[in-house]
Amino acid sequence: MTVRAALARLVERGLLETRRGRGGGSYVVEQWPESSTEVVGRTLSIRLGELRDRCDAICRLHGAVCRAAAEARTPTDVADMRDALARYRTADSGLEAQQADSRLHATIMNAAHNPVLIQVLVDLEASVSIGAPAHLWGEPTTMREMELRSLHEHEELIDAIADGRTDDADALARAHVAIDFEHIATAMRRAGVLAD
Repeated sequence: MTVRAALARLVERGLLETRRGRGGGSYVVEQWPESSTEVVGRTLSIRLGELRDRCDAICRLHGAVCRAAAEARTPTDVADMRDALARYRTADSGLEAQQADSRLHATIMNAAHNPVLIQVLVDLEASVSIGAPAHLWGEPTTMREMELRSLHEHEELIDAIADGRTDDADALARAHVAIDFEHIATAMRRAGVLAD
């Protein structure tokens, strides 16, 4: 079973909610019945090593995209990224913030001016997340905290790209995208599949 199929099973069981279309994504549902813990554990443990490797590769590719954006950005790209950042900053918590996050990441990808690199990243993300290119957004109880953390990280990342600081853009992007695996790891801990 692929990671994508495992996540699809979680959707089928009502443990994840997926919204498709522009700005869609995957959400951990508010209620996780204890009766589902064993099933979730089996589903998530199937490909733990593969999942870690894919998430690591995704982080590295996001770093490469942001490095390319820092090298190739134009004044129009910088204006677009700053506009998308402002929209993220003022978005309501939840779906609106997730959609603004997706738009912001799209402007960064556009600033890289490398469609092949972007396609490799998008394809790999789609193999992990049924909501790709939108990122996992965590549980409702921690959503606002993650949105604020992301805002701070987005601000630093956009500044690094705009200033042409390639090493910083790469490192900041890799750390920022690791949030996705944190959400998956939280679900795995809850299911008893992953120990701290």
